[in-house]
Amino acid sequence: MGVGQAPERTITLEAPAKVNLSLSVGSAVGIGAPKAGYHPVDSVMACVGLSDVVRLTPRNRNSSGEPVPSGWSVRWADDAPRCSPFDWPAEKDLAVRAVRILERHVGRQLPVGLEITKRIPVGSGLGGGSSDAAAASLRYASSRNRS
Repeated sequence: MGVGQAPERTITLEAPAKVNLSLSVGSAVGIGAPKAGYHPVDSVMACVGLSDVVRLTPRNRNSSGEPVPSGWSVRWADDAPRCSPFDWPAEKDLAVRAVRILERHVGRQLPVGLEITKRIPVGSGLGGGSSDAAAASLRYASSRNRS
C-alpha cells in the first residue's frame, strides 16, 4: 500500500426486499412548511426472503494524493428469480444518488466503489432500489464513523 492510499476493506451488506402489508399516503405538506411537497406515509411492511447484495470498496488515491472517483456497477445474481435490462444511467440509481448526497454533505468526492448484485426484480414494488440506497449510505456512514 502506497502513501496516502486507503486499505482495501470491502464492506458487504444484504439489502432485503420488503412487501407492504398496509400503506397509506397522506396529502402533500403545504408550502412554507419545512417538508413542503412531501407526503406523510404510514406503512406496515415485512421483509421477504429475497435480497440484493451491496458491496462498498475503498478506492485508492492517485499519485498526486487525490481520491480516485467513486464507481458503480450492477449485475444480476446467478440465482435471481427474474432478470430485466438495467436501462437507467448510474446517476439515476438510488444507491448512487445516496452516495452523491453523502458526498455533498461532506463536501468532497468519496473514493468508494459501489457494486450491487441484484436478486430483487426491478419495478416489482419490493423496494430493491430503496433498500440498496439505504445499505450503501448507512454502511458507508457507519464505516467512516469507526475509522
